[in-house]
Amino acid sequence: MYHENTETLSISLPVFFVHFINGYITTHENKSPSLVIQDALQLLYEREQGRTSHVIQKQADINGGRACIANTRLTVWNLVVWHQLGLSDQELLTKYPQLTQNQLDATWNYYAHNKDEIERDIKENEEIDNLSDEELVSKSND
Repeated sequence: MYHENTETLSISLPVFFVHFINGYITTHENKSPSLVIQDALQLLYEREQGRTSHVIQKQADINGGRACIANTRLTVWNLVVWHQLGLSDQELLTKYPQLTQNQLDATWNYYAHNKDEIERDIKENEEIDNLSDEELVSKSND
């Protein structure tokens, strides 16, 4: 029988990483622990690099080029608004079952690194919501 020599390794992990693993295990119970840790390490690396390019994308023909979850029409600004209104990650995952915790984490990371852009998107949307039907028609004809 093979006995592996084990040593204890003590490292300090960012709080978000621990929350990510706990949340990910809860929402992906059938996923192996090694894949959960692999996803978490990938997210940690991307977060350190300030990158979310494979999860958050901008395409001119989708949502006016605003940042959204890849392969969806869910915008970062919309998810940020829900979060600011008090919805937890778990509530957002319930509201949008096609989302994963990894995508939400990438959304919060993108927002943290691109706050001005997302706040501008939120403000523009609020301005559109405040327009009357006649003003919307007039703007679309311009």
